[in-house]
Amino acid sequence: GYSTETYLQVVGSSTPTPTPVPTPTPSSVPTGTNAKGPQPVQGPTVSGAYYVATNGDDSRSCSTAQNENTPKRTINNAVTCLTPGKTLYIRQGTYAETLLGVIPTGAPGSPVTISSYPGERATLIPPPGYTSGYLMEFSGEHFPWSFYNMDPSPYHDKYITIDGLILDGQMVATGIKIYGADHITIRNTEFVRGTGHVLEGLAANDMLVQNIWIHDYGVDNGYGPGHNATYMVGNNLTIENSIINNGCVGCTTTSGSGIGIWWAGGDTLPQASWDNITIRNNLVYNMGGGNQGAWGIYCGTRKAIKCNIYNNIVHNLHGGNSF
Repeated sequence: GYSTETYLQVVGSSTPTPTPVPTPTPSSVPTGTNAKGPQPVQGPTVSGAYYVATNGDDSRSCSTAQNENTPKRTINNAVTCLTPGKTLYIRQGTYAETLLGVIPTGAPGSPVTISSYPGERATLIPPPGYTSGYLMEFSGEHFPWSFYNMDPSPYHDKYITIDGLILDGQMVATGIKIYGADHITIRNTEFVRGTGHVLEGLAANDMLVQNIWIHDYGVDNGYGPGHNATYMVGNNLTIENSIINNGCVGCTTTSGSGIGIWWAGGDTLPQASWDNITIRNNLVYNMGGGNQGAWGIYCGTRKAIKCNIYNNIVHNLHGGNSF
């Protein structure tokens, strides 16, 4: 069966026509919500970390890159230094790279961490010539590869933390894809100008999404289900303290939606259920749409999905589907 425990606060008119609004900052969160959005990465730096900077040099050894004055140049090169429990600090700047299955796996209690340098914000953008796809990708054994007639992933991504970055899809790419990976944490990260589903994941188990900000995403390409900030299912999945706004504003042939816990076609998957999903303390607003309504928070499939949804604020949705 379908089991939900719902404490959803909806404020404002449910059927306005959305219009573009000035891009807010996390500090503008309305009084009465616990949604924080991205928080600065706190210092000091951890011992034994590695460093990458736009003035770095990839010919430097991993041991040399443990000195913040002699960093590597690219994230893809620097992640090869990482082992469980280690952190890579990215200095402020713009990095035209994708990270697709290249981050090493961590271990229980010792995740691999990719973080902006404390007090700074590093930005990831698509490399030249990149026309579609994701900026980051994680995969693992939990995805039903054979069910989709796909070759199994060679990766077993798990125990990885992304902290304090900006992922700018520049309307040619989108955010992060998680297929079958587990124990992935994404926190204090901003996603902007993603083309479609910003966080997309199937069997994204034991995942924490915390203090993120997804905004100004979705393209008007006629995609039927619409573009979601999150489009995923998994066991022990938590999305909390986050801000989602300006999804597909101005679109006429598709819609923008906020937090979506579902998967098209997922009802036929071999899993018996998706359990222990928590959506709390989030702010979702200003979702656009064409010929269909936008969703604020959606948690549903004909599988026995169990969602705990509470202390969220949702408003200004085209079509008025708050939950």
